[in-house]
Amino acid sequence: METLNYFLPQIWFGILALFLFLYVMLDGFYLGVGILSITSSSEERRSILMTSLSNFWDANETWLVLMGGRLFGAFPLAYGTILTALYMPIILMVFGFIFRAIAFEFREEAKGKLFWNLAFGVGSFTAALGQGFALGAVLKAIKVDAAGHFIGGNWDWLSWQSVLVALTLIQGYVLSGSTYLIWKTTDELPETHYKTAKIAAQTTLLGAIFITISTPIFYESARNRLFQQPLVYIFGIISNPVASE
Repeated sequence: METLNYFLPQIWFGILALFLFLYVMLDGFYLGVGILSITSSSEERRSILMTSLSNFWDANETWLVLMGGRLFGAFPLAYGTILTALYMPIILMVFGFIFRAIAFEFREEAKGKLFWNLAFGVGSFTAALGQGFALGAVLKAIKVDAAGHFIGGNWDWLSWQSVLVALTLIQGYVLSGSTYLIWKTTDELPETHYKTAKIAAQTTLLGAIFITISTPIFYESARNRLFQQPLVYIFGIISNPVASE
């Protein structure tokens, strides 16, 4: 039984990590294309971008739903604590999903597509922004008491670092969306998105390097965990389950 109690959480953690990885990989390019649609120079180009996504519309967000359900079943305390601490970023993400879903469906039937085009792009940007804020708050560390309950404030998730993480994540999604469009489009569009991919790759790399260096410098909880074995060897950052400040 002791062996089971030790290995079962590790297995569930691995499953959750897999679901998160699949979501970022599969829905990341979708969010990136949505953000890129805001800057499209013509309705024809925007229509090509939207059409390239039609076959993937319903499947990608399934991984996020699965991750939330498994987190609730496997780690209910963590589920309650995370949702309480990140309530506002999660609401921001959900509203972004709603806007882009409605816009994607309504745009095809609308005579004037400008509003729905903007709704789809802004919804994609808002969803990515909410995810970035949540990730930044986790890197900073969620404040909990000895029992694991959230004891921070409603705005703990908002800081200069969470803003930087959100912008870096958005650039990462733009990179993913650009590479997808290079693969799926023809004529002059691949060349255009090759340029956006190059810029997004540079900004994502710079942001990731700065976040990696600054997190252990500014946050003691991350620094303590980072320089302990075995994390010191793999340079991983794991949020401290105890109050960081």
